[in-house]
Amino acid sequence: MSISDDERAFVRFDPDGRFMWADQTGLIALNDDELDTAYERARPFILKQVYDLVIHHAWTENDSKDDNLLVWLFPPDGRMVPIWELIWSFKLPTTFSEFVNCDNPGTWGRIFEHIKAKQLNGNKEDSAICEPEPLVNILYALQCIAPGLLTVVGITAWNDDDEKECARGLPPTNWLLRHAKVLTEVLGEAYDRLLYASKDPKKPFKYATVSFKFDQFGKDTDGDTYDRNDWPFDSDYGGRMSDYGRRSDRSAEDFAACNDDCEWCGHCFY
Repeated sequence: MSISDDERAFVRFDPDGRFMWADQTGLIALNDDELDTAYERARPFILKQVYDLVIHHAWTENDSKDDNLLVWLFPPDGRMVPIWELIWSFKLPTTFSEFVNCDNPGTWGRIFEHIKAKQLNGNKEDSAICEPEPLVNILYALQCIAPGLLTVVGITAWNDDDEKECARGLPPTNWLLRHAKVLTEVLGEAYDRLLYASKDPKKPFKYATVSFKFDQFGKDTDGDTYDRNDWPFDSDYGGRMSDYGRRSDRSAEDFAACNDDCEWCGHCFY
């Protein structure tokens, strides 16, 4: 299996990932009301970034967006969504709970997986969003409100059977420091805990081995352990996709059915 430079880093949207990242970072996952409150506080900051994208980076705002959307923007590069042959656009909902309670996570997954990312200076252990600064600011703000909702994933090694990934779930410390005032207004005391976690050499990162060898039950056939939430490949579409392509078609979560000690969240095929 070969992977192009563009595929070696990408953004993953996972509304359930925030609980795992709460354990990973030692931060407390906010409930729905707290998420909506923080998102509302962040609205002036987000809309300022939208203004900068339009005025200084030639992005176009769709003024006909409905009441459920806070933001709907088109980039100047006219990038396409390959599977559906549609022009990609960036959207945000009016409430944060729409992210975490959406009936079809693919609605948002299709948006975020086309955000451009890159590995930093050839450092496979860390990746960053590669977009205009105002869009980066928006995405990092979302990471601050719900760490784990968006992760920047870099592929560190790969072959025909599996690949190794390193996912960053928190913004860089220097970004948090530059935006300390607005983040304190948005998060309150949680900002200090977030800043502390970002300085830890391990807490902002999660490593996984992703296998492409499965039996009919969705189990890894070579016996290696892996996190299914980090399985980003869908052979039916011939390319990299987020987990939403499978999860949205599954039955309700069943936390009791699996007796494997994998700390998984009820989505596996058993």
